[in-house]
Amino acid sequence: MRNVLVFPDNYELDFTYPSDRTLEEGTRLYVRMSDSTTNLVEITNISQQESAIYYYLILI
Repeated sequence: MRNVLVFPDNYELDFTYPSDRTLEEGTRLYVRMSDSTTNLVEITNISQQESAIYYYLILI
């Protein structure tokens, strides 16, 4: 199963689901961006479509 983070600008990023954590709506994560900044994001919606699970994010 493919796991995908979907950022507010609709940019999609595949990621490896953490084996030691459960991700659900309301979970907050720190994300290091390509410009080396770190942003706090929250999962607002989780949607499974065919062979992928999409985790929709908002910036906090």
